[in-house]
Amino acid sequence: MSLRYRSAYAIGLLLLLAFVVGCGGEAVVGMGGITGALTDATTGDALAGARIRCENTTSGEPAESITDASGRFIITDLLTGEVPLKITASGYEPLRGHRVAVVGGTVTEVDLSLSPRDGKPAIIRGTVTGPDGPLAGARVSAAAARTRTDRAGGYELRLPRVTEDVVVTFEAPGYAAVTRVVAIGSIQQGRTVLDIALDGGGTRSLRGVIIDAHDGEPVEGATVTCGSRSTRSDAAGAFTLEGLPDGPLTIRCAARGYREESRRVAPADGLSGLIAIPLISPSTGEIAARAIDATTGGPVQGVTVLTEPLGRKAVTDEQGRARIDHVPAGSYWLEYRGEGIRGGRTGPLYVDPVEWPRVELPIEPSSARIVGTLRDAAGAPVADRPVLAEPAEGEHTLQPLTARTDDDGRFVLADPALDRIGGLWRLTPEGGAASAHVEIMPGTTANAGPLTYVP
Repeated sequence: MSLRYRSAYAIGLLLLLAFVVGCGGEAVVGMGGITGALTDATTGDALAGARIRCENTTSGEPAESITDASGRFIITDLLTGEVPLKITASGYEPLRGHRVAVVGGTVTEVDLSLSPRDGKPAIIRGTVTGPDGPLAGARVSAAAARTRTDRAGGYELRLPRVTEDVVVTFEAPGYAAVTRVVAIGSIQQGRTVLDIALDGGGTRSLRGVIIDAHDGEPVEGATVTCGSRSTRSDAAGAFTLEGLPDGPLTIRCAARGYREESRRVAPADGLSGLIAIPLISPSTGEIAARAIDATTGGPVQGVTVLTEPLGRKAVTDEQGRARIDHVPAGSYWLEYRGEGIRGGRTGPLYVDPVEWPRVELPIEPSSARIVGTLRDAAGAPVADRPVLAEPAEGEHTLQPLTARTDDDGRFVLADPALDRIGGLWRLTPEGGAASAHVEIMPGTTANAGPLTYVP
């Protein structure tokens, strides 16, 4: 970054911070910010997608920033004084406890760097088999290391230095080659067992390219899998899968910092040109929520989930699930509301290219209800049996409320009459000789517990 650009960048940040601080009244003296660039300590290249985290914020909540393509980041609303930072990036040694002096009313410019992790020796071992049993003499290779299987189909591949995921290829005469990707995390634990079954495969070859859905740029190092065939995209995002069977295929693609995608491929695809598989940009993530009944634990459909301050929303499905994707990295709150339920708010939730929040939303009704289970004399659940409820005290003309039990014998009775009348209610399984009583209070859930069905 040029000195002229950096000065203009800093001045703009100062003006923004001055405006925000000035609106805060008493917080003018104790509020500042940090901005800067993160690089590779060995090569000096910018590090994109790294996480900068700081605990000393004026709100009391942790603040995070994800470096952009130029390695730039910014964190505001920080307390003045010595502020500790935690910096992490895939493939690099983390930097913890690094302290930066924050001055009130200013944005401090800092240059930071991370050192790559040292590679360690590793061993990958396993067995290669064919349709008739172990395969002797099959070739196993990864980078500069290679070996062949013994009479029992066993192999041991020794890697002198491992710093990233390893692509292992298995080949044998008369069989389609198979490629597997072994994650660096598994390798660093010492030994990795990788058993492979080779088959005759097919004659089709599929070519394609993996691109960033945001800017169309190629994605290098993506893992592309189809059945037992697997490979990785090169620097141009291109890949080739060989030995594929005839008929429709499902292609799966995964890359660090991106969401996994799958593509259904027709027989003609890939034979007369390239297929393109776009991956969601690493600058975005998603928030997944599941609405559950706070009493029964079952899914709740039709709950509206809203992100703040983004303003994006989704509605839960029959499984109680809702997903909001293409969410920029940052901190968010979730609001949830719906007809007949009590709304709520949860957070903060942090979204970055690697970690996407998953949250359960406990849903309570806005009016009174009765929940319980129905079992027979042996304790087994009684399914599809109506349960009747009516006031047990005083005179009334109300028709009994009815709810049917599900496969687990559970039932839920909800009606405005429960709020209007309240008090003691009598529960009776249809066709049953025994009944039970439960106390109702407006706006609450009354648990009737297990009821016994006696015909």
